[in-house]
Order: sequence, then structure tokens, then C-alpha cells
Amino acid sequence: MDKANLKATRDVLKDDVVQFLKETKFSGYQSMELPYGLKTPGMNRKKSADHVFKYSAKNKSVLDVGCKYGYFCHEAIKKGAKIADGVEINPDNVFIAKQIVNLWNRDIDIKQMDFMQCSDMKMYDIVLFLNVMHHIISPVSAMMKLSNMANEIVIVEFPTLIDNHTKLTPIKKLILNLFFQKEPLMFIGEKKYHRTWYFSKDAFVNLFKKQMRLFKKIDFDNSPRKKGRLIAYCWK
Repeated sequence: MDKANLKATRDVLKDDVVQFLKETKFSGYQSMELPYGLKTPGMNRKKSADHVFKYSAKNKSVLDVGCKYGYFCHEAIKKGAKIADGVEINPDNVFIAKQIVNLWNRDIDIKQMDFMQCSDMKMYDIVLFLNVMHHIISPVSAMMKLSNMANEIVIVEFPTLIDNHTKLTPIKKLILNLFFQKEPLMFIGEKKYHRTWYFSKDAFVNLFKKQMRLFKKIDFDNSPRKKGRLIAYCWK
């Protein structure tokens, strides 16, 4: 048991953790580790965390925009980050995230806000924007703001044109893979919740690096979470 976990078990009773689990309704999006080996229901995001933090977060400041319950904030602290903050627009998610922070007694600040409406965000070494791109109205405005908030790198997990939410038929996805994989294409979706934006790798690079010049270099990994998604490492 690491020192952070040991401190949490000294300060928090197991009954408090059990009661929190019983009384809280979770969406299942992120499975969060809790003291005493307990955890919330949801997806295991460990593989995603390994990809997101493939570059060291030790002694870095980290901001997760759209943090949900704060999973990647806790992972950042466990990987040696000196600061880990989260921003989340949904107040119910923030309420749960703050309770989890209290159970662990970790120095993580979770704020309820729309980061696009905030004009006084401070700078962070690492800024995370994971699976948020397809929920926003303007990816251009969002990426400009994220770039201005980052000292070193912005890490973006986003859906490509072959993501399931595009509802493209298998034959259309096959054609895309065979003939248009290296074309700078964007797909406009029709669902309100998932908004509009799905990028090919080259479209992402052309828009945010070559045209807007927000980043000096962009590298990619395939997302372990879902087929058809990429993780972009956007270096300042």
C-alpha cells in the first residue's frame, strides 16, 4: 500500500466509503478507486491513463478539462504531479468528484464551470481534453483556449470518422480506410449531444498545427478505450 493510500485509510473510516457507494448514483463512465480496496462502478481507465501519461507528469502541473469524476487527476497525483486540477461542467459530477477527493484526502481542486466561458484560467504544464471534442460547438475556439492554457503539451482524445457515433455503414467505413485514410477529412454529425466534429488524423494536423500554428508538433496513439478514436499529443 502506497503512502497516499495508507494516509487515506487512517483518516477515513471504511463505513464512510461503503455509505458513499450506497448513497451515490454513478453513471458508470469512470471506475474510481477508493480507500480500503473499494471502487465505484464504471469503466476501467487504466490503459487510457498509461497512454495519456506516456510522457512523465512528475513535478508537473496538470489540468483535466471535462474531468467527470476526476480519474485522471488522481492518476496524475499518483504519477508524481505537483498540481492536479479538474474542470467539469456538470454539477452532479463535480459533487461526486469532490467527495472522492475528500475520501482520499488528496490535494486536488475540482471546479464546476464551462471552461469556454472562463477568462482567467491559469497556466498548466499538461492540459488534458479527453473525449470532449465531439461535445462542443467550436473545436477551433476550444483548441485556441487549450493551447493558451498549456506550458508544454495539450493531450486530446477525439473520435475519427470511423467512430461508432458517426453511424456510417460498414461499407462506408471500409471505403474510408481503403481510399481516404490519409485525407484531411472532417465528419459532421447530427446528434445534439455529440455535436458535429470528427477528425481524420491529417485534418487534425492541418487545422491545428499547419493552419492555426497552435502547436509545434503533434504525435498520435490509438486510443485503448474505443476503436476509431485517437490520442493526440500536441506540443507547444
